[in-house]
Amino acid sequence: MKKGLLLVLIIIVSSYSMTSKTLEAWFDFKTFYIPEGKSYVETHLNFTGRSLDYQTISDSSKQATVQVTILVSHAGEIVDYKKMNVNGPILQHHEFLDFLDIQRFELENGEYKFEIELLDINHAENKPLKLEQEFIINALSEGIFISDIELVKA
Repeated sequence: MKKGLLLVLIIIVSSYSMTSKTLEAWFDFKTFYIPEGKSYVETHLNFTGRSLDYQTISDSSKQATVQVTILVSHAGEIVDYKKMNVNGPILQHHEFLDFLDIQRFELENGEYKFEIELLDINHAENKPLKLEQEFIINALSEGIFISDIELVKA
């Protein structure tokens, strides 16, 4: 009897963990210097396809949507922001693919902070994932400079 009860409990817990998903995304940014003395920062958000809920589009296809809010602040004041819905690729019901969003911000030299909020639009509980990241854009002096290296995933 105890083994049967334990087996039922394991099945219930494992089925709950399989249905409850947590949004998973990877964030990175790169700084690129423009010859006029300015810089731009390129943000990369890579969403893990298996961590998202999907909306049915037709009998054989589905799509994930993530609401992305990015605030860029300097000395406590917002200098730029973007808020948009990022749609994943349209997939067959049995597929899950990761997808990427890239945004660019032109910024002056100084200390900044990203405040990022991600929300899976199709998830019933709709709890946002939040991240804060501080960064510095250094002033360039005379000479040769290299922007950040960007690794490309095949």
